[in-house]
This record gives sequence, C-alpha cells and structure tokens, in this order.
Amino acid sequence: MNNRDPKRNLIIIVTVALIPIILLGAACLRTLMPARHAVVPIIVRDDQNRTVEPKSDTTVNGRRIDVYRTDEACVLMAPLAVQAYVSDRDDRGRNLSDLFTEDAEGLQIPVERIRHDDAGSLGNGYVKVAINDDAAACVVETESGVIWEVYYADFDRDGYKASKIISHDRERAYVPDTDAM
Repeated sequence: MNNRDPKRNLIIIVTVALIPIILLGAACLRTLMPARHAVVPIIVRDDQNRTVEPKSDTTVNGRRIDVYRTDEACVLMAPLAVQAYVSDRDDRGRNLSDLFTEDAEGLQIPVERIRHDDAGSLGNGYVKVAINDDAAACVVETESGVIWEVYYADFDRDGYKASKIISHDRERAYVPDTDAM
C-alpha cells in the first residue's frame, strides 16, 4: 500500500474540505427556516378580574391564539389562576373553585403564607411545556418577577381548571413559616 497515491490523497482532501461546508450549509438552512413550534409570549391584561372560558377564535392584543387548549390555558387561564391564588380578597374562595380542581396541589397552603405584593395585576403567561393537547405545564411571571408554575392535567375531565400550582421562588412567593423555625 502506497501512501503517495495521488487519487487517494485527493479523495481525502476533498472529503475533509466538504465536511465543514456541509455543516455550515445545514446551520445556515436551519437559521433561515422558520421554527414550527415557536411560542411567542402574549401579554394578557384583564383589569376587570373576571374568569373567562377561552374560545378557539380568541384574540389577545390583536393576535389570534391557536385552537390548542394548552396555549389557551397558559396564555389566558394560568395568569388568572395565579392572580386568584396570590389574592387575599373576599372572593378568593370562589375564584379558586372556578380556576382550580377541588383536589389541586398547592391549595392547602394557607392564604396568610402567600405573598400578595402584586395580586391586583396579571403577569405574563406562556407555555413552558405543552405535554399534549390535553395536559400542559404553564409558567406565569408576576409583575414583581415571581415565577409560578400552573399545571393542567386533563382538559377533557377538568376543563380549564388547574390541578397544581407551585413556585420555586420560595422566599419571594411565600411568607416564611415562623412556627417551623
């Protein structure tokens, strides 16, 4: 076997040169093609604090929301659920029963242990993980920057009622439990 074979050397050089060109072309093509499932956060504001059942042809800020229930739940309902949850208003119990399942995780935390710093305004709601068209995990950021996760387990069974709410911003979302110290 001769290492000085000009044909073999030419094939190796061409192959090595083509690999970066192909990779660069693939990267450029991916950049130029629009993403199929890009989720653009849509800010929802509702100063009347009313619970609305979303319709498939809903528009928010002049933009149509897709018919996907996960998008509707996260954009329209999750911010309302967080607002009801962090509120200490007289109608809190009614709002929680309208927006959460009866056995929803997170509702066992006493209202006195939840911070109410921006309960009067809705935050931004957006889809974090769309599990499928019947379940979703939503993320809502309140105006003070606290991140809440709102989960919907079964739209067919529960409608637009959340099955769980939690915040990992513990010190910013909850009042410390002084009895446990």
